[in-house]
Amino acid sequence: MPTQTSTQPIRKRCTGERCGREILIVQLTTGNKMPIDPEPTPEGRLRRLEDGRYEVLGAAAAEKARRAGERLWQSHFVGCPQGPQLRKGRRS
Repeated sequence: MPTQTSTQPIRKRCTGERCGREILIVQLTTGNKMPIDPEPTPEGRLRRLEDGRYEVLGAAAAEKARRAGERLWQSHFVGCPQGPQLRKGRRS
């Protein structure tokens, strides 16, 4: 019987030295994991699906979702002071 991967978000703290904010590690529809900010934001481009995974939306789809009143989240890398370094797996 195949094992099912959990799509429940994992609460953590950002490892960036100048950040330390709370984040969620979520599973994307691609199977990859991504750190996101825990609260929805008007600038978000990530849609939470019924199965708990998150879908990355293009700009037009995100705008349409916002107009429809959907709550969207954003990658933590967007606002993290060390986002570019952490995104590439490099730490200074």
